[in-house]
Amino acid sequence: MAGGEAITALAAKQQAAMQKWEEMEKKVKKMEAEQAEAKKKARKSAIKEESDKYLNKSIKRGVKVQMESLDFITDLEEVWADLAKAAEGAGEGGGEGTVITADNVKQSNDALDQMTTIITKFRLHTQWELDMQIAAGSSTMGWGTVTQWELKKKREEGESVWSMTPEDMRKIEQEKLTYDRQLRLAGRGGGAAGFDGKRDYERAFGDIWMDGQEPYAGAPRGRGGRGRGAPDYQRGGGAPRRGGVRCYGCGGNHFHKDCRVQAGS
Repeated sequence: MAGGEAITALAAKQQAAMQKWEEMEKKVKKMEAEQAEAKKKARKSAIKEESDKYLNKSIKRGVKVQMESLDFITDLEEVWADLAKAAEGAGEGGGEGTVITADNVKQSNDALDQMTTIITKFRLHTQWELDMQIAAGSSTMGWGTVTQWELKKKREEGESVWSMTPEDMRKIEQEKLTYDRQLRLAGRGGGAAGFDGKRDYERAFGDIWMDGQEPYAGAPRGRGGRGRGAPDYQRGGGAPRRGGVRCYGCGGNHFHKDCRVQAGS
């Protein structure tokens, strides 16, 4: 019984030790994640600070892209920094030693994996910028296309804190454009979409002009509105004349001698 109790106690101690080890690993991983996030934020802040020094948008983008590229190179150097430092002075006569040895195979493999990941991200970063430059030069909308594309990418990658979708934004923009257009039309006195002052008044009401208004060259006559298809005698009669000619009998745009209203009365 004593031996069994000892084994049970030893197993309990081992289990407790494993739990402590797992908790320690979790803390280490959490610290590493926090450090990585802090480094990421610091880099973004440094890039923004440097980019904000320039007014030209092309220069801003160029500075941003180049600084991001340098960060990738810095990450590659940091991956091998510890191994390279350990190899310094390890060679014959205090010279450069072998970086990968039988004693650091696991650490070297981890470094190779990290290096591969960084190089893959670096390639994607460079290819994306090349694509955006070509898109800006090829699209009729220029850099507007690039801006929309990058907003979509940020949302898909979860980098954007914006909860609205691009489709929602397009809908709101369309509603805003429609509303602004209606306000402009209302300010001009136009009650219908596309109403454009005197020309549309004449287009809607035919050749019925108010006193003091003269028809313009090429104005449609008897088309649409109250003048649509109306006989000549109802509109004052006779061929419309330019130059402000008015019948003193009915006020129509014709000479009094051509007035059909007076003739029929």
